[in-house]
Amino acid sequence: MAVAPSQSFAARIDAWAAGRSWAVRLPLLVYFGWVFQHHVENPFYVSFVGGINLGIHELGHFLWSPLGDTAMILGGSLTQCLLPVLAMVMFYRQRDYFAIAIAFCWLSTNLFSVATYAADALTQQLSLVSPVGGDPLHDWGYLLTRWNKLSKAAAIGGTIRQTAVVAMLIGFVSGAWVLWRMFTLPKPAD
Repeated sequence: MAVAPSQSFAARIDAWAAGRSWAVRLPLLVYFGWVFQHHVENPFYVSFVGGINLGIHELGHFLWSPLGDTAMILGGSLTQCLLPVLAMVMFYRQRDYFAIAIAFCWLSTNLFSVATYAADALTQQLSLVSPVGGDPLHDWGYLLTRWNKLSKAAAIGGTIRQTAVVAMLIGFVSGAWVLWRMFTLPKPAD
């Protein structure tokens, strides 16, 4: 079912969803629901996606290093949160509306990780890793000290955590809605 660009966003989603399989996508949404529950219950929870996010975080330090120390240090957290947003843009251009919802869920896992890292800046109890060896620097300890906000670490982490909850709810609810449309819409005639 072709949709004119002037039609509503919901009509474009319906046109995309008609005839697509909801059943193959449902396990991915259920997985992120499970991940969400664990993140809410335990701020130190790390899902399977967390390992991928950590790799992207570490790559971000190298990508931003030409812009100076502050950009390099912030670049880890920034990159791990920007990559899911870039994925959303790519999926929007491809008109894959369910993938956009999943990218919101992925963004949420990154925000949960950054929230825990930022909140730890004052106490620095997390075990850190460094791809280059040596004693790793606590990114958020450095940044919040530099910005004279170290005493606000818990509040900053809490705000990022609330943003993670919102991102996951957006992803989960919109993903469930797209799956529902796939389930209820008739298959297009061949």
